[in-house]
Amino acid sequence: MKGTSLTRFTWLSIAAAILTAWWITGSVGLLSDAMESVVNLVDGLMALGRKTPRKETSNQAMPYLLVRHKVADFSTWKAAYDAHLSAVRKQGLTETLPG
Repeated sequence: MKGTSLTRFTWLSIAAAILTAWWITGSVGLLSDAMESVVNLVDGLMALGRKTPRKETSNQAMPYLLVRHKVADFSTWKAAYDAHLSAVRKQGLTETLPG
């Protein structure tokens, strides 16, 4: 309970300082800069609070993608497809025939 009241007091103090500075100067630019500083502070604290950085995960919701299309000249298309197959595999993509 003690930590909660201290946190509330801290946020209240920050808000009071921002609003007082704006009220005294009448500058909307000062108010805007002060509020942006608070947002940046909160963002930094949230980043510090994270235990581990986010891990990039594979798309587990859709592990397969089915692509179907018609081509006018299959042999020309197949030659171009095979020419780029090594680049596709380098990206971790594989082809699986349904069946």
